Amino acid sequence: MDEALKRITRQRLEAEMRMHQQANYTIIRNWVGQSTSEDFYDLLDQYGLLLWDEFFQPHPADGPVPTDAEFYLSNVREKILRFRSHACIALWCARNEGDPPPVIGNGIQKLINELDPTRLYQPSSTSGRGVNSGGPYHWRTPREFYVYREPFKTEIGSISVPTLEAIHAMMPAKDWDIINDDWAEHDFCGGAQEGDRYPDMLVGRYGPLSSLPDFVRKSQLANYEAFRAMYEGRFARLFKPETGVITWMSAPCQPSFVWQLYSHDLEPNSSLFAVRKACEPIHVMLNEENAHVMVINHTAKALQGVTLQAQVFSLDGTLQGKQDFTVNAPPSAATDASELVLPKATLSPVHFVKLVLRDKQQQVLSENFYWHAFPDRPDDFQALNALPQVPLDLRTKRQDKGGKLIIVATLANPSKSPALMAHLQLRKEKSGARVLPVFYSDNYVSLLPGEAKTLTIEASLAELGGETPLLVLDGWNVRVNEAAAHGPVRVALNTEALVPAGALPAAPTEVGINCGGNRIGFFRFGPGPNGFGMDRFFEGGSVTPTKEAVDASVANAAPAAVYQSERWGRCSYTIPVAKGGAYLVRLHFAEFKLGPGERKFNVAINGRPALTDYDIAAEVGKGKAAVKDLPGFTPDAQGNLVIEFTKGAANEPKVCGIQVLRQ
Repeated sequence: MDEALKRITRQRLEAEMRMHQQANYTIIRNWVGQSTSEDFYDLLDQYGLLLWDEFFQPHPADGPVPTDAEFYLSNVREKILRFRSHACIALWCARNEGDPPPVIGNGIQKLINELDPTRLYQPSSTSGRGVNSGGPYHWRTPREFYVYREPFKTEIGSISVPTLEAIHAMMPAKDWDIINDDWAEHDFCGGAQEGDRYPDMLVGRYGPLSSLPDFVRKSQLANYEAFRAMYEGRFARLFKPETGVITWMSAPCQPSFVWQLYSHDLEPNSSLFAVRKACEPIHVMLNEENAHVMVINHTAKALQGVTLQAQVFSLDGTLQGKQDFTVNAPPSAATDASELVLPKATLSPVHFVKLVLRDKQQQVLSENFYWHAFPDRPDDFQALNALPQVPLDLRTKRQDKGGKLIIVATLANPSKSPALMAHLQLRKEKSGARVLPVFYSDNYVSLLPGEAKTLTIEASLAELGGETPLLVLDGWNVRVNEAAAHGPVRVALNTEALVPAGALPAAPTEVGINCGGNRIGFFRFGPGPNGFGMDRFFEGGSVTPTKEAVDASVANAAPAAVYQSERWGRCSYTIPVAKGGAYLVRLHFAEFKLGPGERKFNVAINGRPALTDYDIAAEVGKGKAAVKDLPGFTPDAQGNLVIEFTKGAANEPKVCGIQVLRQ
């Protein structure tokens, strides 16, 4: 959908099409035929993008069946006649996620046979010819994008957080530090996108969130991981059986936190550059399901005798391993080069993988960069917070041509540490306002020690409004070496977007978990209490929800909803906390079915018995909250509190909520 209020201009639409082309897309989907202007089709032709074009029926559950089939089909006829001369249209689709009524479906087929017989007719976006939609639409780990059955996916998506400045522009300052209903108005909420689960996932993967800038900083890593894997997971099985994938969505029709490559104000985030990388015509990649190195050749020409180098670096930037391969990659195919060998004896648990593919003349055909972790803890990247701040050299060249500002910027890393996700943003020097739209040849780049990369930045001179251009830099662990910043364009550090080194604790001092359930309450940035987050840090057990009413009037009780989900059976929680000092572990229970003596179980914390043959019903009865405070526990050598729930004298253990509070 192009724009929620249907007021899109050709100028804006062209900027969007160009960014789709920059992302190396080859096809987009006109969902339920919502983009209707001649400009839309003209620009698709101009930018060489194919179109999955649809007529006007949504999912059967989302809208009524047309009552006047003849009138509906007259609209179909008008659309075919109006747009059939455009080269971009790859196929006509009758309905989103469902077959049209027979009278309409047969009528559309008849019209296509009459008016546009060379094009394919697809009755449904979710069935027939190997097609399926259905998501998922939420953030997932990269390896999960490798698990699927359908050859052609018409809908799959993820949360896609915009830049800090785009968030500031779409929300009042009072809502920047708490994920509340204002965020929900911008699609960050429960539902298919699982916005209610995302902050806790981000904390578990990348560490505590100290502020909105830190949330954005970590989210750009998450964006990049998910959107790259969304395509690499499919390309790993290119034409065996995979034939196509379309993301839900590429273009935001309103200011949003989800389903986009760029924000509504036309600023790209890291998702666009992840897709651009994944979808390049010749591509080298790490299969994040099985750790194999692969070459994806989308071109019609075989690659003979190309060389592939895989390097593995520890967190401190030291090279720990290197593999070299000679690869013959047939056209339109995925070629498995070899399994990546990790030198575990010397490698840090979180590390970096750099892949480079070169032709016979040693010219780079493709390169790729991953942050990676050992298989025993594949989703723990909190060690990245220990990376030192890296001063980058930034040199610029400027050319004004044909009403365009063109900046060539070279980023170089003179340090001995990796620089992660360096992000350039073009602004007006006097006002500090962003220049929009801007077309970056690449962004959110990572640089190993001694490495340099050159980016091209293009914008309209008119968008500068007569001001001088300014380039600002932010990223995971970068700053500007101003002494080495040379060129006609002034550069500066984007101080608002940076999180200073040492600003974050290595782990939180307070944790709340809704065992077996989702987050309860708003998420607040920074230290201190933050309600009950989604179930995480667990191993084993099963989940059971209940709608039974609960009496939560006891002292220190959690919200009643916490007691309506549980993790039961033998299980454990390994909860990372800040080292130093003792913690109180507060456990929350409720019993709805069993009476006194029918459930007795044990709890141990870091190997020390904490509860023995604990009987919820004997203590408080049925349907009432039970709260047990267990003080004086210190984290183990790894900084964890390990809480184990095991069988006692009767039945299985269970727990509804866990709080860890610094004493």
